[in-house]
Amino acid sequence: RLANRTHLLLRHGKRAIFDINYTCKSTAFAEATISITIPMPPFAPLRASWTKQCGQPIPAGFAIGSRDYSDLDVLSASGTVNQAFAADSSPDRLQAVPEAELDRHFFLVNGALHPVNIASVRSRSSNTSLLVTTVRPPPGAPRTQGTMVMRDPQTMFYLKENGDVLAPSEKRRLRIQMVCRGHGQATVFVDLKLPQTTLSLAFLKQCRRPRVQVSRAGS
Repeated sequence: RLANRTHLLLRHGKRAIFDINYTCKSTAFAEATISITIPMPPFAPLRASWTKQCGQPIPAGFAIGSRDYSDLDVLSASGTVNQAFAADSSPDRLQAVPEAELDRHFFLVNGALHPVNIASVRSRSSNTSLLVTTVRPPPGAPRTQGTMVMRDPQTMFYLKENGDVLAPSEKRRLRIQMVCRGHGQATVFVDLKLPQTTLSLAFLKQCRRPRVQVSRAGS
């Protein structure tokens, strides 16, 4: 077994064993190519490479759309994230939200055969001095039914920051509220904490400087 050796004479019929230790620096699912080169003068070096997976794959069947539940263009049921929504994509490849839109909605579908536990949902801006984001269901006005005060049932179908458990075939919406503080653009990151991995999404938000409306009273 090799350990902290720079040279080794390997005789005929003998073998050497060496260990390679991995340290994954993220809980998100990702793949990395590992390469190793062993010089063997006067012969050509011995080279080998393989793929290492970190984190756990997204549950098969869990998918996300950006327009509705039928068009799953963000995360496919096979676990592939569209590059237009990938957290590691450059800003010029991300889907942009126009200046006039203050919300970004995602549509989550659990097509898996088992429940999917989303422990938490977080949003963050690449430039907080320009843009502030919040995971927030739309305001549901309380309504009265008999002696009970009930909230708008539509808000029950939205994810909150503390997440939720999606049963098989169940659907949820996710609303990201955005407040612009100036003119420019910022990347918005959305992290969904799953049991054994973190699904990170991103999109680009175009901002314009808020305008103050002044009304004039008639004379």
